[in-house]
Amino acid sequence: MLPLNEEKAVLTFEDVTILRFALNIFIHTDFTGIAPDQEVADAKEKAKIIYDKLTKNVNDFSFADLCVMGGAADNLQDLLVGGETFNLSEAKLNNIKHFLPTLQQKIKKLVANN
Repeated sequence: MLPLNEEKAVLTFEDVTILRFALNIFIHTDFTGIAPDQEVADAKEKAKIIYDKLTKNVNDFSFADLCVMGGAADNLQDLLVGGETFNLSEAKLNNIKHFLPTLQQKIKKLVANN
């Protein structure tokens, strides 16, 4: 596991909130035909574990965890670009759209540094 104490501190409350939302969307997205079933099942199980870690303020993530976080954030971005609103208020949707690119950059930096 990678001790991400310093990096975790870089994630704002908004980042963690959006990341948890992105993981939840990722867990419930149907990837049939896009990736092998076992690969999807493994990634979704890892996403559930990461979600729980974020909820419990655990700050140890493996490289694979970081990759799943990045994939979940990218999945959310793709859905938003495609016009998905998730039945959220305009204010909440705008908040996600505002903070998501910064979160994606932070995750990419963490992946690159590990």
